[in-house]
Amino acid sequence: MLSGDSGIWRRLGDSQVAFYFVFHGFDTSEERRQRALQMAEEALALDSLLQEAHAALGDAKFVMRDLEGSIRSGQRSVALDPDDGVAWCHLAAARNLAGDAVTAEHAARQAIEVYPPYAFAYGQLGTALAAQDKLDEAINAYEDQLRYDLATRTPFYQIALIHLDRADYAAALATYERARDRRETPFLHSRIAFAYAGSGALDRALAELEGALEAGYRGFLVIETHELLAPLREDGRLGALLDRYR
Repeated sequence: MLSGDSGIWRRLGDSQVAFYFVFHGFDTSEERRQRALQMAEEALALDSLLQEAHAALGDAKFVMRDLEGSIRSGQRSVALDPDDGVAWCHLAAARNLAGDAVTAEHAARQAIEVYPPYAFAYGQLGTALAAQDKLDEAINAYEDQLRYDLATRTPFYQIALIHLDRADYAAALATYERARDRRETPFLHSRIAFAYAGSGALDRALAELEGALEAGYRGFLVIETHELLAPLREDGRLGALLDRYR
């Protein structure tokens, strides 16, 4: 029986680990990705109805950026076990990346229904809603993600982007300040600078940019091209600041 084959279960776990590391931006080698894919396929060769193997195969295909394959495997996984909230969430992630926000929203809502504490599902719901211009609902979803995951900071940036797109710079700044309470980073300084610049507080924007650069931020191209920083480029202060850190 497969359930007694610890080697296969380790292989399934390896594909899940590969999904986590790649999805969250860590460097995972091509060899590891291929190994994860092979291991999930080997498990399915032993038992084609093993739900966990379909889930793992969907994850492995996701990290290989085979989104169609990931979605097919994810659909098979949730068909075999509709109560697997993580599988629903990973299916939502693949559909979001494929640009299918409507079905991504459905999958994310299913994930939340069967596994309410899973913070990542709220993030996928927010992404799907934002893509459909359901921006207030998206903000609520990201707020739920923050409520369930007290360590994450990404939803703050997503909420702030919505406020920036609406030219609500005060709301964007308030959101960034909440992110600062969790962790202050050079990247955060740069985003606060954009919000200050949009509000017309150019001196504050320049000070935040200097803080970002001093702390190691090196997104020169972003700084040089971001539309909200145009007034600082025009008055020459931005170029002088960047010259000090190149």
